[in-house]
Amino acid sequence: MANMCYCRKWAAQKTAWTTANVGRRFLACPERCCNYFRWIDSSLCPRAQVIIPGLIRRINALEAQQRTGGDIMTGAEEEEVDLVDKKKCCSKTMSLLIFTWICIFFYIVVGIYG
Repeated sequence: MANMCYCRKWAAQKTAWTTANVGRRFLACPERCCNYFRWIDSSLCPRAQVIIPGLIRRINALEAQQRTGGDIMTGAEEEEVDLVDKKKCCSKTMSLLIFTWICIFFYIVVGIYG
């Protein structure tokens, strides 16, 4: 009977994520209709109330940084593809330039000796 709410339903175990009660477990009405509430864990010491939220913020920041790091790798891969395309274009341009110089050379040689 101790774990039943005022509606006579089994109380649901939940975890608080407020700044003052981070990670502290409690029992509550599963349907939120009778306002039943009881703490399972004892309260956190004042130092833990300061430290734990800071640690959670750090973890969240590191996870966000890790997610954006994957985007940077994708950007680097896209840049590599662009560089390969530019190299192909430069190779074609160089070939055309060499062909043009050969044509000019033969035009001059034929013009002088012809």
